[in-house]
Amino acid sequence: MHKIFYVLIGLLFFTSCSKEDSPALEPARRTVMAYLISNNKAGVSLDDELKENVRCMYEGLLQTGEPCTLLVYYRPYAHDVYLTGPTILRFESDGKGSVNNHKSPGSSQLTVDYVFDKAERVKEYNTSGHNALDPEVMTQVLSDMYKAAPNSLSYGLVFGSHGTGWMPADQTVQGRAFGDDAKYAINLPEMAQAIKSARLPYLDFIYFDACMMGTAEVCYEFRDLAHYGVVSVQETPVNGFPYNKLIPLMYSENVTDYTENACKEIINYNDTERLWSTIAAVNLVEMENLAYYFKEELLRNGENLTLSDIHDLQQYGRGSYSNFSYDMVQLADWLNDGQASARFMNQFNKTVLYKDCVSHYATFKIEDPESFCGLGVYIPQVPAGTKQKWNDYFKQSLSWSTAAGWNDINWTWID
Repeated sequence: MHKIFYVLIGLLFFTSCSKEDSPALEPARRTVMAYLISNNKAGVSLDDELKENVRCMYEGLLQTGEPCTLLVYYRPYAHDVYLTGPTILRFESDGKGSVNNHKSPGSSQLTVDYVFDKAERVKEYNTSGHNALDPEVMTQVLSDMYKAAPNSLSYGLVFGSHGTGWMPADQTVQGRAFGDDAKYAINLPEMAQAIKSARLPYLDFIYFDACMMGTAEVCYEFRDLAHYGVVSVQETPVNGFPYNKLIPLMYSENVTDYTENACKEIINYNDTERLWSTIAAVNLVEMENLAYYFKEELLRNGENLTLSDIHDLQQYGRGSYSNFSYDMVQLADWLNDGQASARFMNQFNKTVLYKDCVSHYATFKIEDPESFCGLGVYIPQVPAGTKQKWNDYFKQSLSWSTAAGWNDINWTWID
């Protein structure tokens, strides 16, 4: 009996010591979910760059000062060397320099191979019938990601792939909205609905690491889903965002860190790499009010716009995407006889919290960087060819079209 008693005391003592020596991770203050899509068939493959982005995310996690969770959904090509198919990966930082209970291996050993080897596989999907940009699939994956970290205090979301703003998607590179999974893309209203259907908590932010997502039309569609957005109105370099710098900012409680300071890091990176970048931090909550005040400007003089007037505005997008997006403040200036109203500008400055641009390529030059406002807007033009398709989709499918007053003016006003 005495032996049993002492054994029980010993077990209790050992258990107590074990708990003190190996404390459980605290609940994550914030979980960031990254939705990354390679398997690109319509244009340039981003697979190498997206995998490097994951490596940089891991590097950033090693620098966080609080426990946090990163969930990465990665849609690879068939026969990927790291993944058997579309997979949700989990990375847990303890806030003390360890990720998934592994200390930093040092910069020379922190490779893509290392990061994918140390990732926890949360869920693997059967590749057959799985398309990352099908609304039902996106809803399911986002729901599964949330279920993998349901107790965080807050959440952020990153989308990484190809993109062409709100342009209606089809099976060719010339008509792609967000993403490219074997030439399949998703339209922006369906994308926003997929996030809603996943029943995610209200997000602190959404980052769009994709081309041409920095338009009023895109931001308006996501106004009820997240507080802030980080977006680019122009084409983005294939390298993507500098996540080794951004990840620590994404987990900050300071809003300025994951909005303005994140944008500064993106600009600094592309400037250092001698590339180009347009970036803006947008308060999505204010998009409703921005639409209201833009409508005032548009109804004042919109029916007098001509093609020659439009050609004087800064436009974003090149080649097939020319004349797709124009500088919003420059347009508001024109609509108000050369100077946008104080009412509009006060609201605009509440909405676009930070913007900047840099370019080392003439192809992506901003004519007047000082007047770059950070947000693009579509101007419906003569119904012909591609423009007819854009106009019809814009009018019938995008919430911004009605909210901003485009459907209240004569659509034949451009000569």
